[in-house]
Amino acid sequence: MVLNIETTRNDWNLAKPIGLLPLLRKFRSRSASDERDKIFALLGLVRFWHTNEQKILPDYHLDAVEVSFKTTKSLLASVGSLSVLAGTLRSNECCDSNPSWVIDWNYQPTANEETRLGNLLWYDSGGRNGLVELHQQRVLKIEGSYLDEVLSIGDELVDTTITRMRPVIQGWAKLWVQFFDSRLFNRHVSYIGGGSVTDAFWRTLCGDLEYVKTGEYTTNTIKNESNKATAEGSLAFEQLHSADYSHRRATSIIGGFWQESNEPDPEIATRNAFHYAVECASEGRRFFVTKTGYIGIGPRNMSIGDHAFVLNGSRVPFILRRAHRSVACLGDRIETLNSVTASQPTYLAAGKDAKAPEYQKVCHETHTNCYYIIGDAYVHGIMNGEAMQPETQAYKKAQSIFLA
Repeated sequence: MVLNIETTRNDWNLAKPIGLLPLLRKFRSRSASDERDKIFALLGLVRFWHTNEQKILPDYHLDAVEVSFKTTKSLLASVGSLSVLAGTLRSNECCDSNPSWVIDWNYQPTANEETRLGNLLWYDSGGRNGLVELHQQRVLKIEGSYLDEVLSIGDELVDTTITRMRPVIQGWAKLWVQFFDSRLFNRHVSYIGGGSVTDAFWRTLCGDLEYVKTGEYTTNTIKNESNKATAEGSLAFEQLHSADYSHRRATSIIGGFWQESNEPDPEIATRNAFHYAVECASEGRRFFVTKTGYIGIGPRNMSIGDHAFVLNGSRVPFILRRAHRSVACLGDRIETLNSVTASQPTYLAAGKDAKAPEYQKVCHETHTNCYYIIGDAYVHGIMNGEAMQPETQAYKKAQSIFLA
């Protein structure tokens, strides 16, 4: 908790381009007596604003719902990526008068969410740019590829101590076994996204990443990073899945998993690194299987029958739910928050006026089959743009999607 403050202070002193989004994510778990201050209290720490960012000002004439809407809208326009919506959005898709895509910063994030969102840079499922249009100041028009329907879901991984984690992961494995007709650990069975099903499963648990400690423990900082998972993760998964550590005494350095043992240090380090990667990727989330056999880790409030999409301009896929409603635009102006030809954002020094998006066109259409956005997901086999490449098996044609 103290290091979060200290690292932010150091970044400020080094004149790093601190933006609003990383600050909101870093301090989201903190409390405020006024819900609006979860945003307003951080504005003074923003050193740079994006060129097209609609600068947020502390206006206490607005209620918390309006502040959340304006902030999410500004972030979508400035960052130029739907990955802004990754992470915890709200308790459910319609908990207040705001649309489902508006982030409620007062709703507590899942454990290790800041680290997980920091690791999104390792993925590129939907490319860097995508259309984002705002209709009626309520409905987002985006583009993306439909992947599949969610067939089964496992329990939420609530506690990542080794004795509590193993039964949940074993339950997830049973879902996988049932889908593949008891062939889960047959290493010759192919996964729809490539490779064996065993390899796909353990890589899904850790988000295909592994923890790497860089730097040394000092009095003021510990630097942790992640890299792409290596084959050593397979052995660590087998130990996690089948071994019984209940008779051993554990410490709580990382999730209660670091332990004293006579085993060689490299083996302990590999197992601990895998365990921490699973914590960051899966804690507070749920395993799922789709109808065609894709597997992934998604938000805790997802349900059977939800749909997985690869959204243009998002580094990760998203889980969407049919809203079973239509939205009619009656000549309403469309506000373009991001276009498919958008360039990489540049910055303006804080204090200068930011350029706001301009109104360009109107809409007279009735939008059917709207969706609620449930949250971001890891879906193994499509995290590197496979769904956008015509030569791959995962390729899906893009379509317009309306988020209510």
